[in-house]
Amino acid sequence: MADPRVKRLADILVNYSIKIKKGDLIDLHFEVDAKELALECYKLILKKGAYPVVNASVPGFAYTYYKNASGEYLKMFNHKEFQTYEEALEDGLLFAIKQFHLYTKSE
Repeated sequence: MADPRVKRLADILVNYSIKIKKGDLIDLHFEVDAKELALECYKLILKKGAYPVVNASVPGFAYTYYKNASGEYLKMFNHKEFQTYEEALEDGLLFAIKQFHLYTKSE
C-alpha cells in the first residue's frame, strides 16, 4: 500500500497541477527512484480515462544509448516516435498531449 503522502501528491499533480482530462495523452517520464509516485499518478491517469505513455529512466541506459547508437539509428528512432504522435493526431485519438516528469535527486 502506498504512503498516503505519495497518494496525496499524485492527486495534486494529476487533478490540480496538470488537470488531466479524459482522452489526454500523457507522456509520463520518471526515474526509478520516483517509481512509487509515478505508479500512483499512473493509476489516477488511467482512472480519468487518459492515455499514459510510460518512460522510466534507468541509470546508465541513456549514456549507453547515446554512446553506442549510430547516427542513422538516432534519426530513425526520433522520426518514428514523432510519427506515432502525428498518426494519433490524424486518427483523432489525441485531444491534448501533456507531459510531466518525476525526478528525484540522486545521491
